[in-house]
Amino acid sequence: VEHYESRSEKQAALLAPTVHAVLRDAEVKPSQLELIGVTTGPGSFTGIRIGLAFARGLALALDRPLASRTTFDAVSDGLPAELRDPTRQLIAAIDSKREEMFIRVDGQPPLMAAPDQAVAGLPGGRYGLIGDGAPELMLAFTRLGRQKECAVLSSEPPRASAFAAVLASQGVEAWRERN
Repeated sequence: VEHYESRSEKQAALLAPTVHAVLRDAEVKPSQLELIGVTTGPGSFTGIRIGLAFARGLALALDRPLASRTTFDAVSDGLPAELRDPTRQLIAAIDSKREEMFIRVDGQPPLMAAPDQAVAGLPGGRYGLIGDGAPELMLAFTRLGRQKECAVLSSEPPRASAFAAVLASQGVEAWRERN
């Protein structure tokens, strides 16, 4: 069971009832959870803080390990294998709801930049764009005459189902050892 909420208002008030509803719909009791997973961002500063605090509190209350992945990893986790192209370097672009976006090029530190600025700083190459900011980043490539260098592979926001599957595949015991 998965729930996606795009609004940024009342995050703190909505989180606990939403988690309760998802668990109810999945017919899972909190005591049955083996691992608590959370994203560490980037994203809305307030949203990330609320999510981290809630996850930490839940993990402590249930005496369960807490695992995390970045939002970039969550977007990448959701990319189907058939869309992965080893000849293209992945660029994860996360919409920040501002003029700049969160961007991570494979193997490089993440940055926050305006799309045109980010593309102008990239060397020539072949790129696969992923994340909900991918269409806007594609427009920047086009504006700079570099549209042949890239393709939008996915414009999906981070999906909890992909994120959870990766955390679970690494094994609860591995996460316990880290705590």
